[in-house]
Amino acid sequence: MRIADLKGLFFIAGGTKFSFIWRICFTLWSVFLIALIIKSLAIPGKQSVFGVYVDGVKHWWSDESLYAKYPGIDFFRYAPSAVFLFEPFVLFGPVFGPLIWGILSVCAVFYACKLMAGTFWPSNSDWGIGGIMALLCALSGLWNHQSNAIIGFLLVFGTINIYQNKSGQSALLFSIACVLKSTVLPVVALLLILKPFSMLWRIILIFLLFAILPFLTRPPETVIWQYLEWGRHLQSTHDIRWPGYRDFWFVILSIAEWIRPGEYDPQFWNCSAPSLYKFVQAGTGLCCLLFAFIWRSLPPVDWYPRTLALGLAWLMVFGPATELPTYGLFAPMLCWAFVRQFTNVQNCRLNGQSFILTVSFAFLLVLAQREFTIFFAPAFPVILSAAPIGSIIFIIWLIRDTRFLLHLKNDR
Repeated sequence: MRIADLKGLFFIAGGTKFSFIWRICFTLWSVFLIALIIKSLAIPGKQSVFGVYVDGVKHWWSDESLYAKYPGIDFFRYAPSAVFLFEPFVLFGPVFGPLIWGILSVCAVFYACKLMAGTFWPSNSDWGIGGIMALLCALSGLWNHQSNAIIGFLLVFGTINIYQNKSGQSALLFSIACVLKSTVLPVVALLLILKPFSMLWRIILIFLLFAILPFLTRPPETVIWQYLEWGRHLQSTHDIRWPGYRDFWFVILSIAEWIRPGEYDPQFWNCSAPSLYKFVQAGTGLCCLLFAFIWRSLPPVDWYPRTLALGLAWLMVFGPATELPTYGLFAPMLCWAFVRQFTNVQNCRLNGQSFILTVSFAFLLVLAQREFTIFFAPAFPVILSAAPIGSIIFIIWLIRDTRFLLHLKNDR
């Protein structure tokens, strides 16, 4: 942030002029950051997954399995190379490690939204309300010190770099994102469609470097064993479900519970998807690929953000292990969608389109809140599926919005 921007935020003469709603946005982000700092200092380890990172680093250097189930700690769900991304923060200790990680995560989401200003929308656009929506979407993951905020930033920053023809930087950012969360690989693959040859070899090379890195620290047989453990872990967790999952299969389960006669069963989520569901995931993924190819006639400034938004929306609905905090990945694109629909379009077209996006926001940002839905779940279990339903509605808005752009381009 420039000095002029800081002066403007604090009403100092000579500073950048900001709107009232943008100041509210900045204030809310600042208040949340202060609350997160106080929480990290006062009750370190409370409502935090940072302990998973700490234990992962400890188990790596002790030649213990990264992926075994240890008492009192959740699974380590990352590639072995991710240990070296977590270790610098772990070295700061149990208090300052999560504190620095949390500050970095908050700044990452906020900066991801700001990065798009001047790139994917005019720099003078007022994205204050969009920034507030991004905060609400990322709130859960930020509070728990999850990695989704940083991954979302890496994807946005990588997308901007590839749009600006900085293929090397983009490949590095995408590779780090995939090391932290391998499930974003299909989203990265979508973004390579316009520049497959200049990007693919770079990403493969950087992936190989990340894969080789563990061999420089431990005996080769130990590293190979850890990679095999990772592969087995990915396979074994595909059929495990728990109450936090919020995906399309959960939508089906919640509807089935709603129409089922008898009293409400809070354990209805404990039902793995059939094999057919994998074909649904693959089929919808191919549909996303088809849309990305159809959209290639759009200018890159429109193609890149909406392809990233489509890929992330698909990941929220059909990706593996999608929890409410996972929607933090989606936060910057909600900001983009708001600016696109309400402040970055020169004509007041399609009131129905604005309504669709508003309904999507309501599902994602209001109805998906646990504190709100828990009271209504016994009578209406479907409300627990508000987040994936909101993502599906968002996809509908995105496709309709893109269709309008394509018609506008053809009319010219």
